[in-house]
Amino acid sequence: MPASGLTNHPISPSISPRSARTPLSGGAPARSPQDPRAGSPPATRARSRHGARTRPWLAELCLLAALASAAPGCGTPESAPPQLPLGPLELARIDWSQALPALAGPGRVTTVAEAGDDVAVFGERGVFLWQSGSTAGSDSSILTWRSAAAVPALGFPGKWLLAVDGDGRVYRLHDGAAFGLEEVTARYALTARPVREVAALGNGQVALSLDDRLALTDGTTLKLYELALRNLVGGGGRLASYDEAGVRLLDPQSGALQALTLPGVVGVAFAPDGQLWAATADTLYYEKAGAFVAAHTFAPPQVVTALAGAARGVWIGLGDNLALLRDGQLLLPATSPMLPAGTRLLGSPSGDVFTISGGDGQLGRYGQESGGGRDLTLWQKTLVPIFTRLCQACHLPAGSARIDMSTYSSWANLRTQIQVRVIDRQPSPMPPPSAGTLTPEELAAVQAFTARRP
Repeated sequence: MPASGLTNHPISPSISPRSARTPLSGGAPARSPQDPRAGSPPATRARSRHGARTRPWLAELCLLAALASAAPGCGTPESAPPQLPLGPLELARIDWSQALPALAGPGRVTTVAEAGDDVAVFGERGVFLWQSGSTAGSDSSILTWRSAAAVPALGFPGKWLLAVDGDGRVYRLHDGAAFGLEEVTARYALTARPVREVAALGNGQVALSLDDRLALTDGTTLKLYELALRNLVGGGGRLASYDEAGVRLLDPQSGALQALTLPGVVGVAFAPDGQLWAATADTLYYEKAGAFVAAHTFAPPQVVTALAGAARGVWIGLGDNLALLRDGQLLLPATSPMLPAGTRLLGSPSGDVFTISGGDGQLGRYGQESGGGRDLTLWQKTLVPIFTRLCQACHLPAGSARIDMSTYSSWANLRTQIQVRVIDRQPSPMPPPSAGTLTPEELAAVQAFTARRP
C-alpha cells in the first residue's frame, strides 16, 4: 500500500447496537462446580446476587432445620464468595528514564504510548520521548492531549506512536533527523471528524472513537460503525469499552457486538491470553460466554479503582496500593506505594504499569522486582558503561559488526548469544582482545543480566 495512507477506505454498512448481537445479561452462566474459577456452585452464586428464591413452605422448613442443625442448602447462611489464590508481589518503583530539569519536564501528564525502546509521554508541556531510558527529543507545539497508543504503521512495517490532541486531530511522533509531530488525520480518512480516543487491538487493527461513531482500520481499509464508545481498551484482537451501565465487547472479525451488564464498573482489561477482565469497587470478574463471572471479592478497606492489562498480567488499583493478577493468582505486595486518589493505570508491554495521579498528573512506573522495567534499569546501570568502553566501536547502528547493540531491546533479545560469546567465550571471545578486557565486576554484571528471564 502506498505510504500516503488509506488510499482504499470503503465505508462498511454501519451497524447500530440494536442490529448487533442481542445484549446478554451480566449474570453468571451455568458452570460446573469442578471449574477452578467457578468459586461456588451456580445456584449459590445466583442467590448471593439476586437474593433467595426459595418457596414459602421451603423457607419455613429451612428455618426449622437451621435452628436445629444449620442444615446446608437452604440459603442460610450463604456460601463464601469466590476467591482467587493469593501470592506475594515483589513490587518495585522503576527508575526507568533519564531525569529532566523540572522546568523542562512534561508537567501534568495526560497519557503514555510505548513501543519497543521508545516511550512517549504526552502532557501539558508537549510530548517527550525516551529511547532505552535516555532522552531523545521533545515537541511543545501541542499542549493538550486526549489519548495515545502504539499502533501498526500505515504503508510500511513497524509501529507508530499515535496520539489524539485536544481538538480531535491525530498525530504520529516522527523520530529521526526531523524529530516532531506529524498530523496524520487525513491518512486515516478522518478529516472533519474529531477523534476522541485511539486503541490498538493487537492484531494489526486500530480503533478510533468519534463523537457518534467508531472507526476501525487494518491499515488498508476503514470501517465506520454507528457506535458511540468511550474508555476504549484493545487486546487479543477484540475491543472493549465501558460506562456506568456496563461493558460492550466488539469482535471485528465476526462483527459481533455484545453488551455485558455490570453496573458500577470501574475498569476493564485484557490479560496476555486475551481473557477479558472487569471490576466493580468490590468484585473482580472475568468474561465467559457473553457474561461476567465473579472471580474475587474484596472487603473494606480494599476498594478497586482501576484495571490495566500488561504483558505480565492485569494490574489492579486497590485503594492506594497495586495488585497483579497473573497466572491465576492475585499477587499482593507487602508494602503500599501510597498512590493518590484518582490514580489512573496504563499497562506497559514490558509488563510494568504506569501510574498517573489524579491530582497533579505526575507519572510513576511500577513493576515486579524480577523483570520488566527493572531489567531496563539493570541494563542502564551496569551494561551501558561496558558498551561505551568496549563495544560501541563495532556495535553502533552503522558499525562494522552489523549487529546493533546500542539499545536495551537488542541486549534483551540476544541474551543467549551474549552468554555464549562473552561468558562461555565460544566460538570466539567477545569483546575481541584488541578491544579490551572485561573486569571481574563487569563479567559478573554481564552474567547476571544474561541469567535473567523477565
